[in-house]
Amino acid sequence: MELIIIKTQASWAITINSYDKRAADSCADALFGLIAERRGSYEHIIFLCIGTDRATGDAFGPLAGHMLIKGRNARRAYVYGSLHKPVHAANLTMALEAIYEHHKNPLIIAIDACLGAADKIGKIIIKDGAIIPGMAKGERLAKVGDISILGVVNIANGDTACPLEVLSSTRLNVVMQMAEVAAKAIGKCVGRLNTS
Repeated sequence: MELIIIKTQASWAITINSYDKRAADSCADALFGLIAERRGSYEHIIFLCIGTDRATGDAFGPLAGHMLIKGRNARRAYVYGSLHKPVHAANLTMALEAIYEHHKNPLIIAIDACLGAADKIGKIIIKDGAIIPGMAKGERLAKVGDISILGVVNIANGDTACPLEVLSSTRLNVVMQMAEVAAKAIGKCVGRLNTS
């Protein structure tokens, strides 16, 4: 199994190959560790699944959210963003306002697609800290999340005039694989939190 751990003073991140047999367990362990470090500092866990199904590559977040809503076993976790009700650039601010209006001291775990090096496609990155959604599409939205789960869906090419074309030409199989692993890992992690 390929695990790449990066630890700096500012943040911590782990990269996991979603095609590895133990990928969901590894993701669950990493996520559990990051959440457990924050015990007592939050009342609700929020999974904010960002993206849209209008571009295959950008559907990682909504697919993961859809799978979580359909099969989650967690009572203490809330999911915002799915195929039915996506959270994207146009409504992210409203979604955040709703989260802070309905949840006291939320721990927000942002889930989003990203572009990366060719050898990183199909890898899931779990990191301590926020993400800046929309960067792959040339948008710069506000930072979001206390913890982040990123799915590397396609190659980031500085020469690409339109990153949206890259996202639109992404293989659905890659996105589905990562979404399934992320949703399974989150289910395992929250199940452990409920029993610990």
